[in-house]
Amino acid sequence: MEYYLLNLYLLILSVVYKISSSTSPYDMSITDCNRAWNWTGYDVTDNCCIIGDDLFTCNVNNKIDKVYIDSNYLSNPNFTAFPIFDELILLEIEDYPSVPYDEPIILDTNIFKQPSLKTLKVDSEYVEDITTDIDLNCPLEEITLNNTKIKNLPNSIFKLNKLKKIELGNNSSMNVKIVKFKNSPIECNFEKTKIDCYQEGACSNISSSNYKNCTDDDIIEILGKNEIEIKVPDDQPKEKIQSDNKNNSNSENTNKNKNFGIIFGAVIGIGIVIILALIFVSKKMNKKDEQDDNSDIEIYDRRLD
Repeated sequence: MEYYLLNLYLLILSVVYKISSSTSPYDMSITDCNRAWNWTGYDVTDNCCIIGDDLFTCNVNNKIDKVYIDSNYLSNPNFTAFPIFDELILLEIEDYPSVPYDEPIILDTNIFKQPSLKTLKVDSEYVEDITTDIDLNCPLEEITLNNTKIKNLPNSIFKLNKLKKIELGNNSSMNVKIVKFKNSPIECNFEKTKIDCYQEGACSNISSSNYKNCTDDDIIEILGKNEIEIKVPDDQPKEKIQSDNKNNSNSENTNKNKNFGIIFGAVIGIGIVIILALIFVSKKMNKKDEQDDNSDIEIYDRRLD
């Protein structure tokens, strides 16, 4: 019996190991260069950190820290399978004038899973879409999307924790609403890109007078209800607004307390009814038992007579 239990235990351990291995983002035994060459389909026997290929550059730790992609080196980049590089700080994608890409490019999820990526620079008419699945904790500080065919900017970009600069230049298909970023005001550039509306204070170098103001509904659409700021009318003192907010808060608390009191009273009332019902039933049962006992005594007395 112990032998079978031991085998079962070992089997479970092996299954757990396989599952954990399959969910790992990459094999730690594979070098950055092998990972890069496997993705590009080039000869893995070459060492990108030694030959210094234009596609990749490495830092002093022999880790890839910069990736430069253009159609002359890589005609069909699949960013769905883009490798995770621990120390990648720059990813740049651009067109090579005389060589087109084979397929449209999608900026997929793995780009935004890079643990050290600070700068994403895109200048390509072949980039047609960008994922909405962006990790808000990714370390991106600068995003450039120029000359692309991207139509919509993901809402999550406005919520990135470390973003300091965004450039959206000459995007003929794009029509976006610019609201405050997580770190607003940040540095921005929207030259030759259609901006549907702009929230004052979103960018440090953009005047709100150049664009239509975003409404509360626009802001809610992108950031959610919790990000709406209280607007103080020009003819109403700030103290009055704060007083009204306090009164509203007190009113809400009063209503909550009132509702709690009603619920509590209802519970107490139901409890009392149940207790009374139990007492009534108990007395009824006791009375019946007494009647049964009296009947037994009467029958017994008659028998004695």
